[in-house]
Amino acid sequence: MLGKCQLLFVILGLCLLLFFETKKTDNSKQYTREQIIMSSSDSPADIKLPFVEHEMLEKFDHLYSFQSAVEVKVDVYNPNWPCLFGAEPVFNYDPKFCSLEQNILDKHPGAQCNWKWMCGIRHLTDSKTVLYSFGSAGESLFEQGLSEILPKCEIHIFDPFTLPSTKVVKKWGFHTHSLGLGGRDEVWGKGTMKCGKKRPCFSDIQIHKFSTVMSMLDHDFIDFVKMDIEGSEEVALLEMNRTGFLSHIGMLNVELHSKVNVPMILRLLESAGFRWWKKEPTIGILEAAGAMHVSYEYAFIQKHWKPTRNSYGSPDEPQKSFF
Repeated sequence: MLGKCQLLFVILGLCLLLFFETKKTDNSKQYTREQIIMSSSDSPADIKLPFVEHEMLEKFDHLYSFQSAVEVKVDVYNPNWPCLFGAEPVFNYDPKFCSLEQNILDKHPGAQCNWKWMCGIRHLTDSKTVLYSFGSAGESLFEQGLSEILPKCEIHIFDPFTLPSTKVVKKWGFHTHSLGLGGRDEVWGKGTMKCGKKRPCFSDIQIHKFSTVMSMLDHDFIDFVKMDIEGSEEVALLEMNRTGFLSHIGMLNVELHSKVNVPMILRLLESAGFRWWKKEPTIGILEAAGAMHVSYEYAFIQKHWKPTRNSYGSPDEPQKSFF
């Protein structure tokens, strides 16, 4: 009997020793930013583009539509489109603003991280691309991060109130525009109560439609659009859909607040060929925000997206080729 007890204690001791050694080894691991963000190589030459047949794409779309139909009934919405080209959060990491490692582990961005989830951008490192970033509030960490990955990207930042500093703009080569995005071309006159909740405008504010902006800058296709325009997203997107300009965009990241008709926006973008693949909380993670002021960052990509494509005029057109 004593021998069995001794054997039991030996086994227990070995198990405890193994447990603590494993724990010690795990805690000693050090991860770089690149290891946390990506599991693949930064070199585009080492990344293989997936080959997806049209039949498989349609199966993805069938599952996506099935989930959408179910969610409408229960009023709960979640992304369901796969990012087949590699997803990652993009911004210029600065420890003064947030801890990237901790936010990765917490599975949500910090209040000042301002990253955006992007899909497939590593396949565009040698391409000339264009970003329209609507809404800045003087901050440009996302745009800086995208510029690091895509040095050939032509980055335009729009904000009628506060743009990034001249020093930052010069360093990164950004193009800045003191104007806002809306559903029509108009001027918010000085003193009008449109600049924030019950606040008057301190000067004339230029507001333009998306089509007007593209015409002004002589662009016919925009690879990435980031939109954080404090509640004006709905009217802007409705106008973009009405004029057909959603087909001139490859990817769209938009912040939608609780007061916006989110189901309507989702259906509108899906009808234009976009598929919803990512959702992240923004101010909703702040305790002071309260349940009535939750907002989320929604990431959309064209159903038939591929790095070499620059037109989505017929989103439901069958694709005979592989991509």
